[in-house]
Formats: sequence, structure tokens, C-alpha cells
Amino acid sequence: MTLTVDAFKLDEDGGFVWLPLQSDLAGFNSARHNFYGSKAARDAGLTLLPSLREIVPLTVIGPDLELLRREVQILRTLVKTDQAEYWNFRLDNILLAIEEAEKHGPSSGGYFG
Repeated sequence: MTLTVDAFKLDEDGGFVWLPLQSDLAGFNSARHNFYGSKAARDAGLTLLPSLREIVPLTVIGPDLELLRREVQILRTLVKTDQAEYWNFRLDNILLAIEEAEKHGPSSGGYFG
């Protein structure tokens, strides 16, 4: 299975309106444990991304988007050189989802499924 990230905004009724992204790839489903929720990620103080270990789907909205951005930036520093191209592409997809969501105000966010 694949772990994906999407951007959304909420409509007047609280329903999801999906926003277009070039790519929604965030990794294989196993990345919930061995990358985003890894010991290295938790030891670096990350809390939101490691919650992917147990929260499916994970919805990040409003001000938590900034926390998600900081965690992605920290996680990027933990990537080993030989895996950088693979993970940086996926981390960039998360950052692009954050940027797209932020264009639509505080009732928008990112969705990991």
C-alpha cells in the first residue's frame, strides 16, 4: 500500500474539497513506522509525523500546518545521503500540499491516507 498526502479546504458544510497537487506520494505504508514514526524521528522531538504510526487517516488543519512544515524540515536533516533523492521527493510533496492548503485560509489542511 502507498501512503499519500493530499491538500484540502473545507466547504460551507464542513466537507472536503480536494486541491490539485502534482504528486501525492509520501512513501509506502510501512513508512508510517520505519520513517515518519522511526526512533530517530521521535528522538528529534517530532510528534505529529510519528502519530502516523497509529492515526489513519491523519488530518492536519490550520495552525498545525506550520508544525507539520517544521517537522518535515527536521526530518529532511535526518535523511541519509544514499536515500536523499527518494525521501526528499516525498517530503517535498508534503511541503507542496502545505503550501497549496495555506492558499485557502485556516479551514484548509493536509490529509495523510
